[in-house]
Amino acid sequence: MSANGKVTGKIEWVDAARELPDDEMTVLMALSDGEICPGFRDGNDWRYVSADLVDQGDGVTVTHWAALPEHPFQFNDPSSEMARQRGVHLHLKRNRAIL
Repeated sequence: MSANGKVTGKIEWVDAARELPDDEMTVLMALSDGEICPGFRDGNDWRYVSADLVDQGDGVTVTHWAALPEHPFQFNDPSSEMARQRGVHLHLKRNRAIL
């Protein structure tokens, strides 16, 4: 992110008319009214993360979507910078991470 608060990395947008994300996978949605917001597909419907339908009869549709980026820190790695900063210790018990 730059000093002016804008994301400087490139987002790879996918044309929603050509390819769709897996159902219930949270993605960024580019809407026909110019908005960008998180949401997901539910069968044939696009929904905001609040579960409200995107298409509410007002003509707004999803034109493109993009996968969400991975978090910059590895929370499950006790040697990561974020884990050290937060003082998190990872304990493994029966193949399950407990923070």
